[in-house]
Amino acid sequence: MRGTLGLLLTACLLTTTTLAAGPKVTLVVSPQAPALEQTAASELADLLRRMYDAEVTTASSLPTNGSAIIALGSPATNPVLKPLANEWPRLSDQGHVLKSVKLGSTPVLVVGGGSPVATLWGAYELGHQWGARYLLQGDELPDEPAPLRVDGFNQTWEPRSEEHTSELQSQF
Repeated sequence: MRGTLGLLLTACLLTTTTLAAGPKVTLVVSPQAPALEQTAASELADLLRRMYDAEVTTASSLPTNGSAIIALGSPATNPVLKPLANEWPRLSDQGHVLKSVKLGSTPVLVVGGGSPVATLWGAYELGHQWGARYLLQGDELPDEPAPLRVDGFNQTWEPRSEEHTSELQSQF
């Protein structure tokens, strides 16, 4: 009896785990991408796993597996984004972009920047858009995150000033 009950409980737990599996996401980043863009992909993968229990893979080309696709970098650093070169926004080395596009017939969310560090900032901005808050004592993730989506983004950020100073410094 105990053995049967144990098997039944194990089967229920395995079924629940299978049903609760998160979305499939593919991060598209060039193998030759600068180190900071590789870091952006790693940080985004970690966030997707923690926030959405996502099954995250990294690829250098567009997948055909039906997963949500997020491409990181710029047309200069990611060959998959080269078709967007003519419509790529003018970005300073500190500007970053989140933009939903179609590459062929494939929906893709582009996380890019005017430099590799700006692409990293774009990855953190995407997390912020999904509800993550990055604090000194650790990341705060929402208890009930909004559904994972890669459509509907069309935002560009540029600093107000090229010089970064605190309010206190700027008063002297």
